Amino acid sequence: MSDEKKVGDPTALGLFAYGIALTLLATVIGGFAGPFNGLLLGTVIFTGGVGLVLAGVYDFMRGSAFGGVAFTGWGLLFLTVSVFFIATVITKAAGGPVPVFGGWFHLLWAIFGFATFAGANALNKWVMLQIALFLTSVFLLIQAIGYFTGLLAGLLPIAGIVGIVAGLCALYTAIAVLINGAAEKTVLPA
Repeated sequence: MSDEKKVGDPTALGLFAYGIALTLLATVIGGFAGPFNGLLLGTVIFTGGVGLVLAGVYDFMRGSAFGGVAFTGWGLLFLTVSVFFIATVITKAAGGPVPVFGGWFHLLWAIFGFATFAGANALNKWVMLQIALFLTSVFLLIQAIGYFTGLLAGLLPIAGIVGIVAGLCALYTAIAVLINGAAEKTVLPA
């Protein structure tokens, strides 16, 4: 008898955390759900940040470098965005980062997003996750372009729509992964 403990698959948890946090954040960024508030902040910190980092750590423990990097990386993005909003309230500064920094921040995270999209393509499963990662990268790229060009206000509704669709694709993938894993067969295509 082995004393080795197995770590369960955190993929569904990570995808639920990613999808929920991204969808809600995108509704605010797009201007569809009012201003950033405490409920959203809690969701972004705990669901998007802590939930994804935990899923990433568990994926690393299972030997999955892709899942570990992707979940942990996206979790760190959500935690960083949370700190931006908290710092803005504390310092009573203008909302968000200064334009040049905001552009570089979003561009670098878009590059991370395209890298996770490429990794998901290499795994060759979960087409909806590939779509979610691609659209999340575009969501960030639109914001980077907005910061660099000074057209951020006009581009935020477009970014918001793209982010919402990305989040919903991730949620669908999470549901499929959870149901298919419980059934031990493909019930929902992902």
